[in-house]
Amino acid sequence: MHHDDWGTRDRRWAGIRSDTMEVVGHRVSVLRAGPATPVEPGSDLPVLLVHGLGGAATNWLEVMAGLATSSSVVAVDLPGFAETEPPTPRAARMRPQVHFLGHLLDALEWPVAEVHGNSMGGLLSILLAGTQPERVGRLVLVAPAVPNPVGSTLTGLHRDVLRQFLPFMASRRLGLALIHGFYAEATPEQVFASTESLVMGDAESMRPVLRQVGVEHAVNAMARPWRSESFSHATSDMLAQLSLRRREVDRAMDAITADVLLVWGDRDRLVRRGAMDALAARRSDMERHDLPGLGHVPMIEAPDDYLDLVRSWRDAHHA
Repeated sequence: MHHDDWGTRDRRWAGIRSDTMEVVGHRVSVLRAGPATPVEPGSDLPVLLVHGLGGAATNWLEVMAGLATSSSVVAVDLPGFAETEPPTPRAARMRPQVHFLGHLLDALEWPVAEVHGNSMGGLLSILLAGTQPERVGRLVLVAPAVPNPVGSTLTGLHRDVLRQFLPFMASRRLGLALIHGFYAEATPEQVFASTESLVMGDAESMRPVLRQVGVEHAVNAMARPWRSESFSHATSDMLAQLSLRRREVDRAMDAITADVLLVWGDRDRLVRRGAMDALAARRSDMERHDLPGLGHVPMIEAPDDYLDLVRSWRDAHHA
């Protein structure tokens, strides 16, 4: 799914272009919008967009052009996801992904950036901003995967969430076997529908053209064994990061020097309100917005509202 201009598929995506880069010797797939050259000193911060578990750079298609009015914008396919084959299956784990993001900023020649991270991408963005605070000038967390309050790991989780993640809590190989079994029986449309029903507050809010892109990703995932292997490594390691290594997340959050915007939909099945409350309590200086009726991917469900929030936050804090 490479396009010189994604506007040929939908005019909202005009000016977004597919590209490949070399990052520490490996081919990486990205989407770009805005100026193609490195950002000049004194201009607004460039923007890096980081997708969630099982996602892709295309998760940000709806907001990329809007974010690119004053700066360069890059959305990345993380190693092991979408079009970026990992150098090893373990490259999809959390610590290697954080190191990758730092190397990606180097390859882009961006000393500092505004980073948006959704779900697992939010977790990675927290770890990046906490361990390399000089690289993240502003941070937007979109339903980030963060630890739940102690003692409430499984309490209140939606049954579909439990069905997907409990096998990985027991064994990565069990989770991988279930993925293979599902792929053997399902159509690409059914594979994508299972994800859509999990992440959307209202499935009707996804535009058909973006749903078709999701189905195309499912076709590719079912044909590339490394995608399932990477997903299983990322899922198991993310769950460990949120439980056994939760103190690393807390320390990273405390070390962030950037201003932080937190965006969450109140119909999110994957990230619960208690986790957002705990995160906001830890960083009382962040700006938080709970969006009614939205699920796990507000930038897809309500892109214009998302862009308005980001612009207002920038205007209020970075004039």
